[in-house]
Amino acid sequence: MKKIFTTLTAAFIALSCATDATEGIRFDEQSFVAESSITLSLEGSRTQLGERVGEGFPLFWSEGDKISANGIESAEAVIDENNLSRATFNFSEELNGTLNIAYPAAPAGKVLFAENQLHAGNSTFGNGVSTMYGVATNEGVELKHLTGVLKIGIVGSATLTKVQISTADETPISGTFNCDFASGTITPTAEAKSVITYSFGEGVQLSSTPTYVHIALPAGEYSLLRMRLYDSEGGIMVAEVRAPSSKPIKAGFVREF
Repeated sequence: MKKIFTTLTAAFIALSCATDATEGIRFDEQSFVAESSITLSLEGSRTQLGERVGEGFPLFWSEGDKISANGIESAEAVIDENNLSRATFNFSEELNGTLNIAYPAAPAGKVLFAENQLHAGNSTFGNGVSTMYGVATNEGVELKHLTGVLKIGIVGSATLTKVQISTADETPISGTFNCDFASGTITPTAEAKSVITYSFGEGVQLSSTPTYVHIALPAGEYSLLRMRLYDSEGGIMVAEVRAPSSKPIKAGFVREF
């Protein structure tokens, strides 16, 4: 017999702009239901960044989203077409006891940070790159951000095809990390990498008006990052980006470099 949880409430912090203002988002009537389905209902947030509203950016479920519970991967999200903030996740295995929930789906005890990310316009980031964690019990579950978002403006005249972001001291920023789900503490595994590749698909024509990239990476302090920019003619430019101050990139925030 499947374990049945009902009427679990949950909350997480929406991605906000570079100020310290934080907009709380609450999951209404999040339920673990029969057949080990998980229904997550949100007021207006999730993995696909919407247009800015006030000081925050709403997030919505994305097609293909999966979560994991104690390392057990769900089926792809069944998104409510009339309410993109609502989705149902089905599991083929029994779910029992305290559940560590990871988004995107990850092995037991771990979370994943996207190594490959896709340009999705000047005011948003690609789907499915907002890493989150939570602990579900009979009383409730709270999903919290582990990623912050790095915003960088690029000007020029070339057609840009991709950017590689790396840490100067080789601190890991992508791949598999161990996670203490009780505290949200993460530590990189041996497979974690210090590089994120950000793709522009067929390319984006640069101009004197900045083209902005939004790169999701683990929250933390990054005083110096290295960028390798690739254009459509095979050219490569290497640059360094520095934060305007020593303030860290906070989980759930967009930080402009």
